[in-house]
Amino acid sequence: MFKFALNQKSVTVAADKNLLEYLREDARLTSVKDGCAEGVCGSCSVLVDGKAWRACKLTIAKVEGKAVTTIEGLTDREKKVYSWAFGEVGAVQCGFCMPGMVISAKALLDNNPSPTSAEIKSAIRYNLCRCTGYLKIEQAIHLAAKALRNGETLIAESCTAKVGARTVRVDQKKRLLGTGEFVDDMKVPGMLYGVALRAKYPRALSEEDRHLCRAGLPGRGGCAHGQRRSWRTYAGSYRSRLASDDCRGRRNSLRGRRACCAGGDYEGDSSQSSGINSRRV
Repeated sequence: MFKFALNQKSVTVAADKNLLEYLREDARLTSVKDGCAEGVCGSCSVLVDGKAWRACKLTIAKVEGKAVTTIEGLTDREKKVYSWAFGEVGAVQCGFCMPGMVISAKALLDNNPSPTSAEIKSAIRYNLCRCTGYLKIEQAIHLAAKALRNGETLIAESCTAKVGARTVRVDQKKRLLGTGEFVDDMKVPGMLYGVALRAKYPRALSEEDRHLCRAGLPGRGGCAHGQRRSWRTYAGSYRSRLASDDCRGRRNSLRGRRACCAGGDYEGDSSQSSGINSRRV
């Protein structure tokens, strides 16, 4: 049994597991984004005892007895300030990386209320953004720091809605605070989970493509592969796994990656089990 504080509430977890998996799948905190699962992008950033950490690199055992904070655990004042600041300078576009950016900003501002530009850049160096670039994010953190430091009343810039006029995105608050759903955040009853693994041989060629799955079985998805093709294509080891929502494949085994399921149960070397005539080149 493992105990720790999650957003100021005590939680107990029976078995050790990846912290990102627990937060998203068990606690259903969708502000913690699963961007890479390799500790590279920073989209899953959380605070652990006030310090920014990437949740995909932590386990439940490593946070035992500690305090874990996600965007959902920020105060109402903090949520308003960050939403206002990031919205005012136009720092939110797709919004996928934004919750992680806010976590890194909070870790900085809690310890340094008046950071320099260099200190802000250092604080978000592990958070990747492929939409805005980083200038507007830096400006937003400066603006949030000033508001938090001085207790300013937040006044949104007036918008005329005319062509060429600046305006705040209508969904920027949801994107910033992680309440706006992306596909990977969606969950429905009876959901199927699919896992695709890469070919065993990186340069194998298939000269014949036969059916690789059994379609139409109860409780299984249909097959999007297996149609006979006249051209040559890459082949090799093919594995597909389907399950209901009680089966969640981990990703280094592709943890948490969901896709529309296609295929029946099949595991093995396609060149042997499916009659594909392939060779290594």
